[in-house]
Amino acid sequence: MGLSLQQKPATRESWEAKASKKTKLVREIQPKASLNYKGHYIGLEINGASKNFVAFRPSRVNVIMDFKLPDQGEEMKVKIDVSGMRTLAYDRQFKYFKISIDRLDISKQGGIIRELIRQAWELYGKP
Repeated sequence: MGLSLQQKPATRESWEAKASKKTKLVREIQPKASLNYKGHYIGLEINGASKNFVAFRPSRVNVIMDFKLPDQGEEMKVKIDVSGMRTLAYDRQFKYFKISIDRLDISKQGGIIRELIRQAWELYGKP
């Protein structure tokens, strides 16, 4: 006898719920940013133009945040790991530094995420 787990299908609302706290952090850096839903990720839009200096890839168990940044040094990777997040392989083709967040704890992780968002905005988001 096997156990059957029934999971609800992912919806736009469930994706929004997973990304909501992270989106608030983006809006602290760029208040005009709004979510731009794509097939496999949620990007950002500012004044009607795509500005994917940060992108979200929600899954059933976590959210992967992509930051348009050069690969980060060991110091930042250690900060990320100690705060309970995980770094993922750097996307050399599209130049995204990626982290996986199972549960967002703003008190532990907010500062690091804000720092990465600010860097991505300064390097790639500003017009």
